[in-house]
Amino acid sequence: MAAKIQRVFLEVACAPLTACATRLRASQVRDALATVTRAKLENALHDGLTAVAARSGARLAALEAAVPTDQVSASMARLEEAHRAANQVFVQFLANNVSLAPPAMQPRPANAELRALAARYALDRHICGPLESLADELAAWQSQLEALGERLAGSRSVMVAQVRRWLVRGAVALAAMIVAGSAAGYFAWSQLVVRAARSRIATALASPDPCAWENVADKDLAHATPAQKKDYDARKPRCAKARAERAHEAACATLADHIDAGAWDGSDAETAGASAALLQRTIAHALDRDDLLVDGNAMPCQDSRVAQRLWDALCKTAGSSAKLWASAERVSPSVASMLRRPGFGLTPEADAAQLEFSDSVAKRAITRGHPDELERAMVICQVRPSLGLAAGRGCAALERVMKK
Repeated sequence: MAAKIQRVFLEVACAPLTACATRLRASQVRDALATVTRAKLENALHDGLTAVAARSGARLAALEAAVPTDQVSASMARLEEAHRAANQVFVQFLANNVSLAPPAMQPRPANAELRALAARYALDRHICGPLESLADELAAWQSQLEALGERLAGSRSVMVAQVRRWLVRGAVALAAMIVAGSAAGYFAWSQLVVRAARSRIATALASPDPCAWENVADKDLAHATPAQKKDYDARKPRCAKARAERAHEAACATLADHIDAGAWDGSDAETAGASAALLQRTIAHALDRDDLLVDGNAMPCQDSRVAQRLWDALCKTAGSSAKLWASAERVSPSVASMLRRPGFGLTPEADAAQLEFSDSVAKRAITRGHPDELERAMVICQVRPSLGLAAGRGCAALERVMKK
């Protein structure tokens, strides 16, 4: 029975991987990539659990509680990123020039078919690398599904469902015994019901999901032990906290998506908080020089996975604004360190504007010789070194003057 349960689960949950391999063998790369999106893989996982519930008689909620949600979420995040990169490679380089390896003698899984495609471009890591990364994530996902299939097949919920079916089949006979006045038979039945109810409660309370207790039926709770009732009550505030954290993470992800798309939504203001104005200027490419002085706590959602995306958006806008750097006198250490990262520096136009501004201020200060102007010019001349850029001639001359 366990082998049948595992086979039913894998046939349904691995359907997108099977479809992907079939389309890759037919050189339908675009369609193949479309079958292994995060949404389709997650839907297939849910359909697999539903199929197991229908086959075994176990409750779907109990099966879902057996899924290691943290591992699944982490795998989905990695797979989604790898899929995005592979799809971008297809659009940029392969859409009109796909060269697949000859069909294998035996059908291969999706990850092997992707590796065969990647091997055709082994000399170009821009193409080969993302395809191999997606192949690795698909292989890891298939392994995780296989492990989950074994776990479901041997889970308490499936075994309890089998016991329940046996009990239902014996219910008619037991009813006849009760009608005949068999008090002993009725007592035995009651004990089985109590044990089964407590077993289902124990399964829900053993789940790492703090909200799994919601799957416990009221009729089962009537048979809970004092310890189970205490644990049941203790999980309610933990569930509320977990839901609040998930809602916060979802709101932060939505905010980051809107910032990346350059579209501000009215609901973003609550998530952005005090940083709403700064983020709106980021989207509008209207940053002022005071925005370059923000510290590491200036962005919202610092406790979420999307915090860096918000900083990246700020740095990209700042780095591309020649007008901003034509008057920038200071840069905070936080902003400077982020602009020094590869891909986040100043554009040639912005670099030229900053160089012209700092050199002109330095030359004017040297000419006039006023202490206040010299001190201000020295501060402005520190902007380029803080960004990893070479100082201009004017600032170099100012440094020599100040050393005398």
